[in-house]
Amino acid sequence: MGYPVAFPYGYGNSAYGRWGGLSFDITPIAAAVFIDGKYVGAVEDFSPTEPPLTLAPGRHHIDVRAQGYETMSFDITGIPGQVIPNQGTMVGIR
Repeated sequence: MGYPVAFPYGYGNSAYGRWGGLSFDITPIAAAVFIDGKYVGAVEDFSPTEPPLTLAPGRHHIDVRAQGYETMSFDITGIPGQVIPNQGTMVGIR
C-alpha cells in the first residue's frame, strides 16, 4: 500500500473534497475488489490510468480476490480529498 496523494484534478466535482479514493496496480488485473464485503469491480477498473474508486471517509476492509491466488486483505482509512494507491502481485496457490 502506498501513501495518500491528492485526488487528481478534473475527476468528478466538489464531492471529492468530502470523499477519498483508491487506485490499484495489482497483478492479475482481472482480480475482484471487495470493500467491506461488497464487490465494487475489478482491479483494472481502478488502475492508475483510470479514475480512482470513490471511498467514504473512515476505516474500511479491502479484499482483492482471484481464482488460483491467495486473497490480498488489508484495512485502510479513507481520507477526504486523497487517493490511496495500492500496488502488488498476488501469490498463486500451490
